[in-house]
Amino acid sequence: MTARPTRLNPRVTNVDLTASSPPRSRPTVRNRAKLARFETALATKANPVITVLGNSISWGVGSDGSGSTTSGFYEPYRQYAWPVLLRKLFAARAGLQPCENFIALSTLFDYVSNPTNGAVTYQTVGPFGSMGGGGGLSLPTNSATIDIAAARTGVFTELDVILFGTAAGTTGIIPRVLIDDVEVLAGGGTSATNLTVVSITGLSEASHKITLQGAGGGFGTFVAGVVTRRGSGVIVNRIAVPGAKASDAIGAGAGFNSTQQNREIDAATLAGYSDLVIIQFTANEIYQQVSLASFQSDLNAIIGRVTAAGGCVLLLGDPQVTNEDTAYTIKGSQYRAVLQAISDGNQYVAYADHAAIFGDRANGEAMGMWPSGTVHPALEGHRRMADFVFRDVLPIPEIGSTGSGISRESFTTAEKAKLAAAATTPTASVLALRDSNGNLSADAFMPTLLAISASGTTTLTADSPQVINLTGSASQTIVLPTTSIKAGRPFKIINNGSNTGVIQSSDTTQIASLPVGQTMVFTPLQDTPTGSAHWSISAGQPKDFRSTAVVDSAVLRDGSANIVADNFISSKTATATSAGTLTMTVNSTREQEFTGSTTHTVKLPTTSIIAGTPYDIINNSSGTVTVQSSGANTITTVAAGAMATFKAKQDAPTTAAHWGYLTWS
Repeated sequence: MTARPTRLNPRVTNVDLTASSPPRSRPTVRNRAKLARFETALATKANPVITVLGNSISWGVGSDGSGSTTSGFYEPYRQYAWPVLLRKLFAARAGLQPCENFIALSTLFDYVSNPTNGAVTYQTVGPFGSMGGGGGLSLPTNSATIDIAAARTGVFTELDVILFGTAAGTTGIIPRVLIDDVEVLAGGGTSATNLTVVSITGLSEASHKITLQGAGGGFGTFVAGVVTRRGSGVIVNRIAVPGAKASDAIGAGAGFNSTQQNREIDAATLAGYSDLVIIQFTANEIYQQVSLASFQSDLNAIIGRVTAAGGCVLLLGDPQVTNEDTAYTIKGSQYRAVLQAISDGNQYVAYADHAAIFGDRANGEAMGMWPSGTVHPALEGHRRMADFVFRDVLPIPEIGSTGSGISRESFTTAEKAKLAAAATTPTASVLALRDSNGNLSADAFMPTLLAISASGTTTLTADSPQVINLTGSASQTIVLPTTSIKAGRPFKIINNGSNTGVIQSSDTTQIASLPVGQTMVFTPLQDTPTGSAHWSISAGQPKDFRSTAVVDSAVLRDGSANIVADNFISSKTATATSAGTLTMTVNSTREQEFTGSTTHTVKLPTTSIIAGTPYDIINNSSGTVTVQSSGANTITTVAAGAMATFKAKQDAPTTAAHWGYLTWS
């Protein structure tokens, strides 16, 4: 049996991340702006969390440049894989000793030691519970324990224990936790979520032995893993399994039901805990020729759980499989096109291709990027992969500095307090955060206002305020903008002057005239609007507001609050007589016509009727129409061929005496 080498001290990095190497290609990051949620986390959280979900490349097979020979399959300490180098880059920038971060508790992840009294890997709970040796850890009894040696953890001051709750189909009991054999968490109690994070803080700055112990019987404690961390700094978790595909991350190959799949995905991505999940798959899909539809469906299932929990996603294509576009029916480029299409269609997903760093196989191997004949990168390849993600995918300007990256130490104490208090709900003097749907909430959104008093024409631009206030006595024309205007961006124009304003589109076509004392909102129906037809107006179609009776003008009350028109034509309802009863309401039309060959009864309304309200009963039937009050008191009858007008004498009329009427033959 081959002896395992001594694990590298996490305080020491035996790879120079700044070492000289050939010029590095910079792939394009597609839809990088869709990682805004992670940028918010960088600015507002002490420990923003990146979780890398991947296969043997992210795991670190071959990262020492000698291929996958140690222990017959993989290099067990995996300290040169690109997610680990990324973690060290973040730690170095913050001036911190690197932690191991995510430590999965299973034989596959090779961290658990001294299992006692039935503490076992439990493979039906993620991450990657469907793969041999994977899954979380079961602590079935109060005496079941496991250890994580101090040599495995790196230097840390805080610890998050991530366990399965009752929503995952378990009892969800929180385990007892000991640090250096001293109890720091008594355990017990339950959680009703897929994943629960229990945080332990205030530890000394050192590497610590971690012990987890069951706190309830009946296989009630299941732990996905632990995350060691510092009080500040970016966390980079690496959850990867040799041979993994996207389908393994959701348990599809194991026949999991939807509840189990959601639990598996949440555990594999630490959904709700991770701010950014980096998903790197394609190599094993190419080897095993997974259908493109399944590949897309599996990735969307993972992405859906992550984004619903408030995170965002970076999809990374694997380094190039040998002859991936010539030796396979489904080509590597087709899988990469799926990643791009998913990114284009999801508001929280960006895409980049690690293969672009390496170039073709011949050039990549010549530069030492790959050991010959394997898809697994050498140290130089992993160095470039980590550098690309660190410098190109996540470049955040540092406040008060011209450098790249962000450090919480760049903020003053007052600024840190404001960041810590940021909220999604409207709170006075507190920074606003987008909610889980990317929306902002406030008591009111108050646009700036531009006051215009001079005569002549003012042409607005994309930089103009949303509200325009016309003042003064001069005649004014406003030309709405076109360049850089997006559909739906409104402009509100208020006329507080003493002259009618004229509103034009950018081609100088008049859209509307704006009377004194009126307001109109103009909203573009398309990007780059140029003509009058490209704008919607709050008052409907373009109209002049008039107090006089002018054809095709909007009605404006005159100085005495009266409305003028050539005539007022009421709506009419026709009813065929049937010897029945029609009961009217305040919503009934004024004109009520009866047709047919028999009698009918009509009851006039009462509720919400005010004194003076009129109704016309027109009897064009051959029978008599009896008109009653709402109390069924007969007011009069209207003979065949006659009509009558009824007018309420008081509010809410109910009796015959409450109505006056006139009849005509």
